[in-house]
Parts: sequence; C-alpha cells; structure tokens
Amino acid sequence: MRNSVGPKASLLAVLVFGAVACGSTDEPIGGGSESSGVPTNLESSSVTSDPEVVGAVDDALRCSRPEELNAILVLLRSGQPTYDYQPAQDLAQLVGWTDVSISGSIDSAIRTSENSYTVLSVSNVEVLAGSGDVDEFASSSLWASGHGPDPLADDVEFAGLRFVALLGADPDAPGGWQPYAVEGLMIGCDDDVAVGSLAGGVPSYLTALSLDEIADAIREVDA
Repeated sequence: MRNSVGPKASLLAVLVFGAVACGSTDEPIGGGSESSGVPTNLESSSVTSDPEVVGAVDDALRCSRPEELNAILVLLRSGQPTYDYQPAQDLAQLVGWTDVSISGSIDSAIRTSENSYTVLSVSNVEVLAGSGDVDEFASSSLWASGHGPDPLADDVEFAGLRFVALLGADPDAPGGWQPYAVEGLMIGCDDDVAVGSLAGGVPSYLTALSLDEIADAIREVDA
C-alpha cells in the first residue's frame, strides 16, 4: 500500500514503519532519487559508512570539497528507511506543506539512545519561511544489531557543513521537528560548490541551484 503526503496537516501523521531499509543510501551527490518522503520501512541499511568517516568520531569532519560532502552524506544516510511519498511539484508546494524552512550550519549528529532517530544539532539558524525556533531536528533512522557498530552511536561533529531544511512540527521527534523526509533536507559545504540530500541529489526543480540560491528561492516563495 502506498502512503502519500500532501498538506502539512497530514505530513507527519502518515509515518509508517516496516521491516527493511535499503536503496539510495550510498548514492553520490547529483545521483538523484525520486524515492523520498514518508518512511515505509525502518531498519538499518545494509550500506555502511566510509571507514575513514566512521573512525573519525573524536574529530570534527570537515566539509570543504565534494568528496568530503559525499562521505558525510553516507554517514548521515546510515540506517535511513526507504520512503514512499507524494512528491511536491515545485518549491512553493513543498514550502506550503511544511511549517518552517531554515538554513544554517550542522554542528553534530548522533543516533538517539532509543535508536529511532538521527538527531542533528544546528547553529546560525535563519528562518526562511514559516515560523519556529529550531536548534536541533531529527530524521528517522534505525541501526540494526547485525550490521556492526553504529557509526552514529556517539556524537559526530562537523566543520563547514551547511544546510537548508524544510521542517514539519513533530512532537515525538527530538527537538520537535522533522524534515519532509529526504526531500526536505539539503546539505552542502561552506564553499557551496556542491549540494546533496539524504536521497543523493536534490528535487529536480532545485538541481541547478546552490544552497544560497535555494535559500533565496524559499525567501521569494514566502515573500
């Protein structure tokens, strides 16, 4: 059965958790994916993070070039569920489906002790559309015991990692916010040379834009 997401009132109410997560967790930047939105399955992906990234828990992972961004995205995709969703037709629709759109820096990530969310701590937050106070938000994830050590069991810090997120209010998620699944979180480095998402690429109507240009486009939608 296919779950679809539309107006913000039903955005987070149709989360359904199933058995096995796989799919696009290891796609490089620009790979793109149309399978993003509401999780229909929630268990660890069979894809593990880059060994160098997993081993760098005690040091901040720097994002200054596409290769580093790809490695960080692989780490953040670990345990990500597969998704079934109604894609937004354009940016205005996506903004309308969510409660607040923000930009800023991602400082750290950790999987929650109950093992059902990856929590992102953020700073330098600017509200682009909607309203809300955000200092952390979470995306659904699960690391199953059969896949070795969880690469996000301990706090992983980042340097130079930027984001644009379109969030829905979710009282069950750490921080009270969750992105519109992988379509609602776009990530890049300080130099803005590349942009990726939890799906690999970004929505087709944003593929030619940098993070700064995506932020500007959201501001224009909300103007």
